[in-house]
Amino acid sequence: MKNIKSIAVKISLEGKGVVNFDSGDLGFAVNQSINTTVKSRYSNVNYAKSYFKQDTLGDKKGMVRGLRISADCLRHGIHIEGHPFHTPNVALNDLAKIHYLANVDTFLRGYLITNTGERRKSCYSITSAHEVSGAKLTLEMLSRSGAKEQGKEGEAGDTTLFARDSVGNTRYEAEMFIDVSELAMVSLSDLADRRAVIDDLVPAYTKALSENLSSPIGDPAYYIKKGSAYIIPEKGILLNSNQIRTLVDVLLKKVSQVNITKSQTGYAKVTEIQIKGISDPLKDSGEEGFVKIFSEGRYLGAPLNQVIESFDLLYTKRDFTESENLIHTIEEEVLKVKKAASDKKKATSDKKKATKGTE
Repeated sequence: MKNIKSIAVKISLEGKGVVNFDSGDLGFAVNQSINTTVKSRYSNVNYAKSYFKQDTLGDKKGMVRGLRISADCLRHGIHIEGHPFHTPNVALNDLAKIHYLANVDTFLRGYLITNTGERRKSCYSITSAHEVSGAKLTLEMLSRSGAKEQGKEGEAGDTTLFARDSVGNTRYEAEMFIDVSELAMVSLSDLADRRAVIDDLVPAYTKALSENLSSPIGDPAYYIKKGSAYIIPEKGILLNSNQIRTLVDVLLKKVSQVNITKSQTGYAKVTEIQIKGISDPLKDSGEEGFVKIFSEGRYLGAPLNQVIESFDLLYTKRDFTESENLIHTIEEEVLKVKKAASDKKKATSDKKKATKGTE
């Protein structure tokens, strides 16, 4: 049986127009690229998110510009239903915070609430989507509606004329990588800098997460990741294979539903998803082995079961009491070292004051 450690995902998108814009400072790089046909030296230009690479175009050599959709824009598109807007108020109320942290979108995406220490990492990484069909960007001249503002005495007024990147039909490709070990662990420790929730809120959090996953999650225990150099165990909750499979399925469905729209400038939607289970990164690094899980508007559940035979969770459970005692002993040693350093600093300071007083 093949134990899956991670899942590689290939994503194809199609659309029309520009859906992700960048800063006007991009103009300098745009004007230097050899495939830019319409250039502008003015600041009133809206440039599309772009990537640049060294290439040859005809008899010219230099930087070539291509259209892209940023990874942050894709993440927002994946989780927009669960997180339609951002508000800091969830950190001010325990009930709101628990339901927010135990939400499936929050669980998959990973969030940092700085004033309380929750910082669960995202279980997946995703690249920017690069345009691969050779669509040509051009500057579209436009005019803003409304009355023109007059400048102060001696100053020029504003202009309603501006330019914006425009493009026709587009096709993008992006890659995604799902880390099963990160998905499986709900950390309750700051050892690996990925604590999902503080101790006081664990009972309410586990109850809410169990409801959202439609199955009860286990009790907190201590684990060490296989192959880790650390002997200090990490306290957390390990999800079972069925729960992980459910979360992977939910995440891939959310990816398949991505439809990024930008008012008046274009849209981009996912048209195909391919997945591949990774058991050995060295042996499974080739292009072969990918299977379609979403195509022609249909999400197929069967390929997921074919690719994922079983999960290798990469964690070894440790005795709870022994782990607690070990952590307590280490904490005491750390306090001793800190106290010795503090005493030494104080003694040095007192010596300097005494020496200064005798002068």
